[in-house]
Amino acid sequence: MTLSQLIGAADAYNHAIPTRDELASALGALMAAGLAEVTADGYRATSAGLALRKRWKGGMFTWSKGLLPQLEGLPRVSEEWPLSDEDFATAYRDYRRRFGV
Repeated sequence: MTLSQLIGAADAYNHAIPTRDELASALGALMAAGLAEVTADGYRATSAGLALRKRWKGGMFTWSKGLLPQLEGLPRVSEEWPLSDEDFATAYRDYRRRFGV
């Protein structure tokens, strides 16, 4: 999943575009918890992240009740992923262009 796709997913699930700081914080926490990793194409869930997702039986509109409590139980590492303002701005522009937002 590319950075612009992550922005789109955040917008779809939360009806809000994350800031650079929010996205860098979330990526850092997910990677530190072993739930996400960097690939040549962007980012993806690890096997632990996929297992967590499988335990969530809800749909898109129940994620806050089904998935967030599982994430809240994990230790939160305040390690920010190194995401530059320029990379974030480029991904945001790509998201807007691709989805007409």
